[in-house]
Amino acid sequence: AWGVVHRADNALMGQCGLNRLPDGAVEVFYALAKGYWGQGLATEAAHAAVEYGFEVVKLLQIIALAYPDNTASRHVIEKLGMRYQGTTDRYYNIEFAYYTLDAAEHAARQNSA
Repeated sequence: AWGVVHRADNALMGQCGLNRLPDGAVEVFYALAKGYWGQGLATEAAHAAVEYGFEVVKLLQIIALAYPDNTASRHVIEKLGMRYQGTTDRYYNIEFAYYTLDAAEHAARQNSA
């Protein structure tokens, strides 16, 4: 995980990164202090983590998990180009909305942008 620092005042806002799960899947995650919500900062940080995962680590797939009723977090995930796959309780023993993004899909999005 990386600390996420606000450029304007060098304040630590939260964390973001990639997490390898017990089954080998890699999830992108982010958590920012409430005062920084709604400014596009989680999307910016998560995008950097996804880029790192595909471009540097050469992952084949990245997943994302969100509480089903957390529409703000799900919006961040969707802005990353991740596809909703339904719900799962495979991770953390909690029912989550489950998203995936494959390296090829990510590359295609980057080439069309």
